[in-house]
Amino acid sequence: MIRVVKEDGSLFQEASSRLRNDVEVVLTAVQKEPQAFIYASEERKDDKDVVMASVKLDGMLLKYVSPRLRDDRDIVIAAAKQHPEALEFAWARLCRDPECVTIAKTHRANAPTVDVEGAKMHVFR
Repeated sequence: MIRVVKEDGSLFQEASSRLRNDVEVVLTAVQKEPQAFIYASEERKDDKDVVMASVKLDGMLLKYVSPRLRDDRDIVIAAAKQHPEALEFAWARLCRDPECVTIAKTHRANAPTVDVEGAKMHVFR
């Protein structure tokens, strides 16, 4: 399967549950096609190394990360650096974190409609 996802990461969505939980397969698929992370197992969505590698490629994948890691400052900062709008998927306390907000504002040069202040009110239950 690794050879297959190296060629086409989108094929990861067809992988068995065992392969969707395999760290090496998940990371290989994500490197080729970041959106493959969406199909990773819940365990991999709660694996800090896998999540960090994924949000560094596409910050908006924070939406699919486990609740525990959406409350992890390092993960949220990495996601916001890649895509400032990702901050809306972080837990409220991190949306109010001065460093997270500053990073999101700094990295949003090409996205003038981002409402970082409004993200403060976004709370996941």
